[in-house]
Amino acid sequence: MFTFKGITSDSLGVIAEEEDFLARAARRADKLEINGVDGAEYTELGYSDIEQSVNLQLTDTTKLDAILAWLDGVGEFIFNGRKTTARFYNSLQPSRMVYLKSIPATFIRAPFWYLTSEINQTITASGTTIVNSGNAESWPLLKITGSGAITVTLNEVTFGYTFDTPYVYVDCIKGKTRQASYLSARKNRQKTGGWPSLAIGNNTIAWTGSITSIIVTKRTCFL
Repeated sequence: MFTFKGITSDSLGVIAEEEDFLARAARRADKLEINGVDGAEYTELGYSDIEQSVNLQLTDTTKLDAILAWLDGVGEFIFNGRKTTARFYNSLQPSRMVYLKSIPATFIRAPFWYLTSEINQTITASGTTIVNSGNAESWPLLKITGSGAITVTLNEVTFGYTFDTPYVYVDCIKGKTRQASYLSARKNRQKTGGWPSLAIGNNTIAWTGSITSIIVTKRTCFL
């Protein structure tokens, strides 16, 4: 069973043949070759989305209209306790079989899976270990409660912050949405340094200054 846009395949009588949506995304890279130099240089550019095909069996043809509307556009896709983003953009053409209908479908999904449920880790002592149990680097959300000027080092990346509020969220997610914030107010000007990630396996978090606690939302992810 899988879930798309909050609707389960079972509720619509849909069965995916050989239901297995796990596949590793391709890495993008720029290749540079120079005459007279052996080998090549590569610049890694992240992972591509994955396009996958699946054959869907319909056990209740009275729900065909609902199924065609369901498998349309973008939404959260859940399978085996993990979630990702999927897009159904291609046409769907049901074909008649002996007792039921079949729909060959193609969808595009994001390169990473995330756990559908994960408990945050609360840290109160500098030098604590954070375990990334996924098979890919992850970009955590940190809620730091403290006062004054502090520095935090996680996975060998250090950043500083000066409090004027009881706590701050430091969102290390990749891209333009990275920010330090308190409620709805951005606090990037009070933050210096880098944006740490969690490497696969053990990561040490340490700090200087007055910190009461750091709540870590790990965002464990898998290829």
